[in-house]
Amino acid sequence: MDAILFQRVVAALSPGAIVTNEDNTYEGAVWADSELRPSAEAFALKAAQIGKRDAITARAGASFSAGFEWNGALYQIDAQSQDRIGNRRAFARDCVDGLAEWSPVYQGWIAADNSRVSFPTPQDFVAFAHAAHAYVTQVALTSRSHKDAIAAARSSDKVEALDVSAGWPDE
Repeated sequence: MDAILFQRVVAALSPGAIVTNEDNTYEGAVWADSELRPSAEAFALKAAQIGKRDAITARAGASFSAGFEWNGALYQIDAQSQDRIGNRRAFARDCVDGLAEWSPVYQGWIAADNSRVSFPTPQDFVAFAHAAHAYVTQVALTSRSHKDAIAAARSSDKVEALDVSAGWPDE
């Protein structure tokens, strides 16, 4: 185990995180050299959980880096692109509601390959923005589902057996 992971595991198993039960014994910890220390299994469980969470974070990042495909074109979906799509969507909604005009300057969007994609009506852009939102939501909910499964696993073997590569939107 590398030094950084070791430090993260020890921090996660700090005495403040250890709880006592009615027998005044310590779950997941043992006394050693007059100090309370994590048991081998508690240590292995935390290390496995940290490793799987890191894998989930990396996989979610890869989904955002890869972009999302809509109507045959690939689009960037990093945080800045999400903000821009959301802002343009709000403007498009204003146009749909008759509060603004969908002029030619707003009718295009840049795809990941730097080509200009036309959105002739504000409704077209709203549909695109909804697809982008659905993609981002699926990444977030897939991450959350995998992290919930990690939290529910009560042994390092069960954590290691979890397949966190499934359910991502770009598969």
